[in-house]
Amino acid sequence: MYGPDVCGVPRAVSLGGTLYWVRPFSMDARYTLLAWLDDVLPGERPDDYPAFSDDECRLAIGSEPGQQILVWLALRDDGIGWPEAQRIAKTCSEDDIVRLYATLTARRKTYEPNGEGKDLGKVWFGKNWAPWVQEFGLEAFKRLTVDQLDWLASGGKADEWSSEDAFAEAVRMFEEAKAAGKTVAEVPTRANLGMTDSELKDAMARLKSVENECP
Repeated sequence: MYGPDVCGVPRAVSLGGTLYWVRPFSMDARYTLLAWLDDVLPGERPDDYPAFSDDECRLAIGSEPGQQILVWLALRDDGIGWPEAQRIAKTCSEDDIVRLYATLTARRKTYEPNGEGKDLGKVWFGKNWAPWVQEFGLEAFKRLTVDQLDWLASGGKADEWSSEDAFAEAVRMFEEAKAAGKTVAEVPTRANLGMTDSELKDAMARLKSVENECP
């Protein structure tokens, strides 16, 4: 993965004629948007959240309040509060908002979806992700982009094998680390493990059996 994607660097975005530097969605910002969608969309979801890809979610994000929250999420780390974000959003053209949303949701240039991925609104962060949070701290985890998570989970091989493979290996490594009494930082990379195709297949089978379990 190239350096700008590893670092989650900001891109220049013009909002209402003023230039701002906007980074891709952090985990916290992405799921703040999801929580807002859950609050404003009709219907009750006691055990689930909306999918970002749902038509009603897209319409809500494109609405005036949706545009305002996008601006706030993009600029809040620069000290822009909610009233100021509302004011800026009202000065934005349609092209401004399109550019802003594309920047916030951008993935790495080498990302190639295989059509089998899960909507990020439906991802379950269960026990297999807990060691990462414990190792790096919740606040650091919240600041990561999705591409950075891919990169970390794959041991730096995010574009050499699929995200599903990366997640499967993470399951395997966590199991081995726990059995050996190791921390996440001590878990070996895929190359050091020498994972074979059959081992990867076995890891995938175990992944599917635990991916929906509670932490």
